[in-house]
Amino acid sequence: MVCEENETDVDIGIPAVMLPQDAGTNLEKHLENNSIVSVQLYSPLRPVVDVAEVFLWLMAVGTILCASYWSAWSAREEAIEQEKLLKVT
Repeated sequence: MVCEENETDVDIGIPAVMLPQDAGTNLEKHLENNSIVSVQLYSPLRPVVDVAEVFLWLMAVGTILCASYWSAWSAREEAIEQEKLLKVT
């Protein structure tokens, strides 16, 4: 999609909105009646770090730490059990 000969890249932005069904029906009705319709798009400012991201990161790190400690604990218990078997015989 090039508009001019020397233009290679076009920045196209197509806004998309989600409306409740009754609002969409109302909007279509006004458009069919040739009424003047204006729509204002609202995009709230997003924080740099989302709380959900922090929570998911903590869950991932916690899972890895627990798995590491559990693996080390199991290996230690197995080594102790093996040592007990060697002492008995």
